[in-house]
Amino acid sequence: MNLSLDKDTLLEFCSTKKDQIFLTVLVLVLVMGGWFLYQQSAMSVDDIIQETIGDDSTNPTDRKKDSVVSSENVISTLLSKRAITSYEVKRSPFGSQEEQYRMRQEVESTYQKGKELHEAGDYQAAIQQFDKVISLDVTETRISYPILPSEYKRRAQQEYSKKHLDEIMQAAEKDLQDGNRFVTAGNNKEAIDAFSRASKNLSDVIDSDPDGQNIGVDNLANIKKMQLDAYTKAIEIQRNSIREEMNRELTQSQQVLAGQDMIALLKMYFSLSGIQQKLDIEIDPNGTLISRVDRETLQARITQIQQKVTGNFPELISQAEIQFNEALAQGNLIKSQESIFILRQALSTRPNDKELANKINDYVSKRTDLVVQKAEQFIQAQQAILANNRFDEFDEQGKKQLLNDLFVLSERGSTLTPDLRKQVLDLQGKLRALTKPGPLTDLYTIVSVTPTGSRYKIVLQDKDNPSARNRTIYLKEGDPADKNLGISIKQVDTDQGFVILSKSGYIDVQINISASE
Repeated sequence: MNLSLDKDTLLEFCSTKKDQIFLTVLVLVLVMGGWFLYQQSAMSVDDIIQETIGDDSTNPTDRKKDSVVSSENVISTLLSKRAITSYEVKRSPFGSQEEQYRMRQEVESTYQKGKELHEAGDYQAAIQQFDKVISLDVTETRISYPILPSEYKRRAQQEYSKKHLDEIMQAAEKDLQDGNRFVTAGNNKEAIDAFSRASKNLSDVIDSDPDGQNIGVDNLANIKKMQLDAYTKAIEIQRNSIREEMNRELTQSQQVLAGQDMIALLKMYFSLSGIQQKLDIEIDPNGTLISRVDRETLQARITQIQQKVTGNFPELISQAEIQFNEALAQGNLIKSQESIFILRQALSTRPNDKELANKINDYVSKRTDLVVQKAEQFIQAQQAILANNRFDEFDEQGKKQLLNDLFVLSERGSTLTPDLRKQVLDLQGKLRALTKPGPLTDLYTIVSVTPTGSRYKIVLQDKDNPSARNRTIYLKEGDPADKNLGISIKQVDTDQGFVILSKSGYIDVQINISASE
């Protein structure tokens, strides 16, 4: 078949297909342009080595095998080709896949536990579990929830408020009375805690039943009045406290300014900036508490401190280095972290200071080793404390601090070697497993302890199976633990009328002695 194309045919084709032709040409131009730009910036490994060592040989096999490539020259060459941001590894704000999986598991198990407690009618415990879920999953999107934890919490709070309204109101009244007493005694912190606690507990009731359909309109009105009273008093004390704190810090900052302790000066800068932020955002956003003149004085002092710190960066860096080395020798995690923070603040003002950046990396590495060492020692010591039932010696605060340090390490991502990352995750798991047990009454309800001859008749109810028949054991002080329940009498005080019951793995409980049978 013969195919002939004359001028008119071509023109007609181009006229009818002009849109498709235009798009095709545009795509080709973009592809070719992109390829050209890539070729201009892309470098093979051989290209990098060739340019770095200044070797003009075009054939890689002709290059000297003993040529040494400087890592610093390679980095400089790469940065001259592309911006540094193109080489940065962007870490997911939600953590690694492993961390996200672990978090989902924790969220799911906590949610399930809250659901079971809610269905069992233990609403207060359910609320605590759903609060934990919300703290772990603020957006409530980590897993697929049949019912959102916030809604489950509202339902649990509604049921709890309905059953325990009198107790809630009595507790709030006591907090209000205690708060007033603390104010009279000049204990502002305790007063704020008492008023804030009353305000929160009453707010929870209001939020769970805003129309009063569950607790009654009259009760709701009384609760709203009490909540407003508690909230107003807490805010008023906070306002007075912030004024006193500001005046105190301004006076102290004047003394610090006169010296050459740059670390103390930087701390003062952050303290005054924190007060300013509280005033502007939380306590006095409308400027009705602190006058304009006082606010300007605060701002001027912050600026003055900032200028002195900035003008003495070499001294600040030197003092931070000395503090780090002393903290490292003493095994002080807080001071060593503070030193690194100060050096990073200095680096933020001079990002091209490679010597300082390298020093910070070295300090971070040394502190990492210290954290791992401290965690291992802490775990061993606390395991011994728990194994010997010395529960009052358990260091919950130390556990939280080390967990926080290890979490920060785990967030360093690719800067950790695989072995070190595994070690950090293992230590986190062991620390979480260190849990101070609950009291014996978490396991059993002690119905009665009654003297019978030389022994005591102890009647218990199993909390895991409340419908089961009560258990009864007979013990005296000094007897070995009951073979079935593992409970023993640790101490008897007939003068005060109580016994102390003990069971391995649980905290001892003091139980009043009932009248003789």
